[in-house]
Amino acid sequence: MNGRGSADDGYASFAIFTALKVCQDQGIKLPKITLVLETEEETDSAQLRNLLEQAKDIIGTPDYLICMDSGLVDYKHLWITSSLRGYCEFNLKVACGAQDYHSGEAGGIIPETFNVIRVLLDRLNDPKTGIFKEFQEDIPAWKYEEAKSVVQVVGDQIATKFKMEPGVAYQNTNLEELYLDNVWRPTLAIVGMEGVPNFGAAKNVIRASTSIRVGLRIPPSADPKKIAERIKVLMTTDVPFNAAAEILEEPETGLGWLMKAWEAGDPFKCKLEEISQTYFKSPTFSYGDGASIPFLKELELKYPNTRILALGVLGPGSNAHSKDETLDLNYAKSMICVLADIFKGITTLA
Repeated sequence: MNGRGSADDGYASFAIFTALKVCQDQGIKLPKITLVLETEEETDSAQLRNLLEQAKDIIGTPDYLICMDSGLVDYKHLWITSSLRGYCEFNLKVACGAQDYHSGEAGGIIPETFNVIRVLLDRLNDPKTGIFKEFQEDIPAWKYEEAKSVVQVVGDQIATKFKMEPGVAYQNTNLEELYLDNVWRPTLAIVGMEGVPNFGAAKNVIRASTSIRVGLRIPPSADPKKIAERIKVLMTTDVPFNAAAEILEEPETGLGWLMKAWEAGDPFKCKLEEISQTYFKSPTFSYGDGASIPFLKELELKYPNTRILALGVLGPGSNAHSKDETLDLNYAKSMICVLADIFKGITTLA
């Protein structure tokens, strides 16, 4: 099924309602279940925080919290999200000339602002390798084991699920390292630009300024506020040609998240394994999601003794945030069954 928001994550409320109805139709005694919906798609969840505060007496302290906004690696297995990266986004403006000047008359005299930006960005990472000079966090041993497991299950699909132009190479030829680059290590993307005209409006001028919006994904265990403060220093100190470089507005940040380790013989984990065998004929697999759900960490801090389970239907071909976003209906049906059995299983574990 195609449509913006179908898999990320408009399907969730319908899947939960259907799973609950299945349990009711079978006469299964259910625990108290509170459904909280975020309908401010792709915001900072400000009103969701207000809702949780206003409804705290209704919600109480949950034993389990299930987040339906995550994803998967393939559609053949039940995937449990083990980590999510944090993020830091900032707007950088560099100005040199007091106005635009003819590139023939001013070229070689007035610095090109885009060149200054290139130098500043190189302070963050190596443009040839993508490796960051700072903001690295130690990778837990279990994450390396997870990388091996994921590669054993899906092979190069962790990369080939993304369409590439012919001949373009991936950033790493080692699949396990490529996985860790995607789900743990920091990465950079230029997500917006101002001060640069389109081709039709372009003139032979040295533009007065260039502004870019930079999006960083940072390790799950990193402190985004500290990174934001360091970025301010790196982008505005000792700037080439003493160009006027400034961070416009306060950087936007979001916390990463790490799932708490399963204990040996954990009853809930055993129940998930049983459910996975029922509907997928295989064990569950964990994987790290390179995206971010900052509110999940906030929920963990709010409910420190609550078991958090992150699931989702975003997989190969989902194209989240795009106009052709796609929901795999067969997997969504399986997810409904999984939810129904989780609700039933929680009752027996209580």
